[in-house]
Amino acid sequence: GKMASYRKKEEKINDLFLLTFLVNILIPKAGIKLYGIPITLGNLLILCLILYSLIIGRIKDKKIRIQSSIYFFSICFWVIRFIAAYESGVSLSDFVGYLIPLCVYPIAYFIAPLYLKNESQVKRIARILFWCLLILFLYTILQAIFGIGKVDIPGITVNYSDYAENPSGWWLEKSNAVGDASKMIATYQNGNLFGVTIIFLFPIALASEKKILSKGIFWILFVISVLLCGSRTVYLGLILLMAYYIMRGLIHMRVRVQTLVMICFVAIAAIIGVCVLVTRLAPDMFHRVMSLFDIETMLQGAGRTAGAIKYFSWLLQHLDAFLVGGFGMNYEGFAYEMTYFCVFLLGGLIGFLLFMWFLISTVGKTVGKLPKKDRLSKAFCLAVFVYWMIAFIEGGYWLPPVAWNVWMMIGVARCYGEIFIKQKEEKLEVQKEIAI
Repeated sequence: GKMASYRKKEEKINDLFLLTFLVNILIPKAGIKLYGIPITLGNLLILCLILYSLIIGRIKDKKIRIQSSIYFFSICFWVIRFIAAYESGVSLSDFVGYLIPLCVYPIAYFIAPLYLKNESQVKRIARILFWCLLILFLYTILQAIFGIGKVDIPGITVNYSDYAENPSGWWLEKSNAVGDASKMIATYQNGNLFGVTIIFLFPIALASEKKILSKGIFWILFVISVLLCGSRTVYLGLILLMAYYIMRGLIHMRVRVQTLVMICFVAIAAIIGVCVLVTRLAPDMFHRVMSLFDIETMLQGAGRTAGAIKYFSWLLQHLDAFLVGGFGMNYEGFAYEMTYFCVFLLGGLIGFLLFMWFLISTVGKTVGKLPKKDRLSKAFCLAVFVYWMIAFIEGGYWLPPVAWNVWMMIGVARCYGEIFIKQKEEKLEVQKEIAI
């Protein structure tokens, strides 16, 4: 009895960790703005979690010495780089808006192993994620039916300061207008930001559900929500996800009936989603969906390619910015959402290489530890792959809570892989003892 009680206590997820996880997925914009800087409940919890993690210690890990070293040097570089930009006249809000995603949020990768110690905890996180996304999907549909202004909760589902400025149309000031229509935003205040988040988290949440009917319904709600978010980049991510699941189903022909049922659910979801877009959100949104299949539109990078071209043209005349970036140097042209390009613009070749080195080393080490045939492991890999693919055009990396959630889930995946390796080592030790 005592052993069972001990195991139950050991598997409990830390309350602060779990609350931080939940808030930054469900209500990431809850809060106010102070001098233009969002003070959100999610960020306050992140700060508390980081401080608590430093207090309890055990962050030092020889297994990730390379990643922690790269992270340390990256912080040093970015702090120096942004202080220089700040001295040149860059506003405090821009300064903080870039510094936190680059220097603070990646710590989630190192924090996760402090709180997830066994397989059941990781699977519970994936299951909680399933219910979180389900709530967001249903809330998005309510927005489409009744209107964003009818279902928002100031200070909770929308930043109170943004709401106070324009209670009757704050959402249209967040780059959400598409002709006469509006993108659906759930609790993320921006359709693109919402779309990027659910595209990334969906495979992990889906892997936690085993019932075919529940998975089919979840797929339908997901597709509708993606279409309603109005982001062409996220539509591309949806195509990548659907292609993967259809191909995987066809490869495993021994579950032919389940595969056909899943394909039917996806097809029905797509039809329902398009109908909702056309009938509820005006023809402008439907044309936006169709523009995804226009090659010229795709080459424009959702309207961001022009900004990138202008910057490179400017860079040819300011070669000193090539190494450290044009941020704070009166640069021309911009492509805020294009994650890789924006990192290069902010920190030049040095900053870009540090960012990519950390990204590749963390993802590579994580993927290398995950069991190859495990369903949840495949979901982690798929989520990371699709997100960093669409990040070429739109990653949402600079807006809370995307970067935090991305590094957190990579950290959770790392925990999952290390748990399996530990279990394997324990089995080998038991076998050796039996052999002796």
